[in-house]
Amino acid sequence: IAIVTAAIYRAYLRPEEGRWCFLRLGKGEWAIFVLFVAFNLLVMTGLFFSAAMIAALANLIALADQALGGLVEIVGLAGAVFAFVWSLARLSLAWPMTFQAERLVLFRSWRLTKVHAWPLLGSFCMAEGLMVLVAMLLFAVCGGLAGAVLVAMGGTVDQMADALQPATKVTEIFQPLPLIFQAFEAIMLALAAATLEGVAVSALHSLDTGEPAKPV
Repeated sequence: IAIVTAAIYRAYLRPEEGRWCFLRLGKGEWAIFVLFVAFNLLVMTGLFFSAAMIAALANLIALADQALGGLVEIVGLAGAVFAFVWSLARLSLAWPMTFQAERLVLFRSWRLTKVHAWPLLGSFCMAEGLMVLVAMLLFAVCGGLAGAVLVAMGGTVDQMADALQPATKVTEIFQPLPLIFQAFEAIMLALAAATLEGVAVSALHSLDTGEPAKPV
């Protein structure tokens, strides 16, 4: 994942390094890998403590009023999800910044996006909406192609759902219909990554004042 992510940033930030589809294994890739680890640890720690605090508060209130305790838990979980998404927007520039600096750069993104979290979040939502439309079109194309292949193999369109069941044998993975939808999933993942990371790169170009990147 780190290699592919770094390749996408290299395509945006260093287009002159286009050989081998921008794939490399260097300092930028290792920095992205370290960021993945640090980010996941940060997210897991934050979610664990948030869930624990919400559960403890809800249980405490439920001792006096069970209905109110349930409401506090629902509101608390909704607030935690909102805070999580907002924090992701604030830290979203850490990825291209880490790639550029070739070392871990995490919290400078938080400082840089101080008054730009909402526009960033809106940009990511718009990009996701665009990806949903593209996914629907590609799924229609892949579905039509899969149906044509199934009919050509002597089946009927009604059998498509059964033909797309998860493979239980290695040989089933390489059947025509699973291969078509595996290609669809791969294309969508690549497009989604390139689109979202493109938003981050564009935001970094707009917000970065040229201050030297500092580790963490």
